[in-house]
Amino acid sequence: PTLIDILSFCDFIAIVPIHNVIFDNVTLNSGMLRIVLSSLATSTTLEKIGLRNVVISQSDWPFFCKFLFKNESLTKLDISQTKTKSDLSLKDYREHMDWDLLTDVIKLRKGKPLEELLLNGIKLIHIPLSQFQNLLTVLGEKYRQPYLEASSLSVTSLNGLQFNGSDNMGIRLGLAATEITENYLVTVLDWMSCYSVQGVDFSFNNLDPFLRIFAKKFSSLPFDNLQYFTLNNANISNVTDLALLLKYLSRLPNVKYL
Repeated sequence: PTLIDILSFCDFIAIVPIHNVIFDNVTLNSGMLRIVLSSLATSTTLEKIGLRNVVISQSDWPFFCKFLFKNESLTKLDISQTKTKSDLSLKDYREHMDWDLLTDVIKLRKGKPLEELLLNGIKLIHIPLSQFQNLLTVLGEKYRQPYLEASSLSVTSLNGLQFNGSDNMGIRLGLAATEITENYLVTVLDWMSCYSVQGVDFSFNNLDPFLRIFAKKFSSLPFDNLQYFTLNNANISNVTDLALLLKYLSRLPNVKYL
């Protein structure tokens, strides 16, 4: 888009309640990105923003985090990076961003908690494990806080939102094509068992060496909230280990989609 296109779009969303804004694979320069984020920062209706493969440079990352901090209605965030341009500097790859800053923003922001975070394509090995663990913990704790009291009630009003105890609620995490390794996988599985995690996408990772880790965790830890579990294109060839995994997956009480 041209700058005029972006300015016209921002004029439009300033007067029309918008719930979802998707810029996946759109080429935005730094100025355009900041204009868009500024126009959405105070929106009270925005629920999802998709920035998959949109370049967010290291200099723009704090501005993006400031947007996330200021907006109190956003619950779904897609910052996946599944492809990059050949001339993109390595320092501007998602995995080299300031993840501690993002974690602090998620922890301190007011309003609705994030319920969906898509990190597909981001190479986890370049994010220190301690930072990744902290991000997941904050995501889980922040989501749990507004619903602790409501979870035992049939209907409760929370910040104008009608919560029904029977609603299917939980965090959704996208980790497709992240080249996940054993330590990161164990961290994710332990986190899934501790918090209200509705679904995790592990697709397009090499998971064949880790099938027994999945089976062990599913057989020994509670995953009562898990409803969606994605393993497609995961290079699975060990039939015996896959059968073991499916055995324990079949025992999870609420899994609806595999």
